[in-house]
Amino acid sequence: MVADTGAVYVGDAAWLVCLWALDTYRALSYRLARPGLRGAAREVVALASAARTRFREDGGCDTAACATG
Repeated sequence: MVADTGAVYVGDAAWLVCLWALDTYRALSYRLARPGLRGAAREVVALASAARTRFREDGGCDTAACATG
């Protein structure tokens, strides 16, 4: 991930920045930034993404903006 400032985040730090950018997950990003929990950030993002898809009424996305291919 590249920030507006030009800073480059890779690995666990990139996932933490993604979580931090979402108001709902900002507090969680601070908790996961602790040394023993940094690796869990990627899993939290994956779980949040899966939950978002699962709870959609239509169960999917029919726009080009949602394409993952």
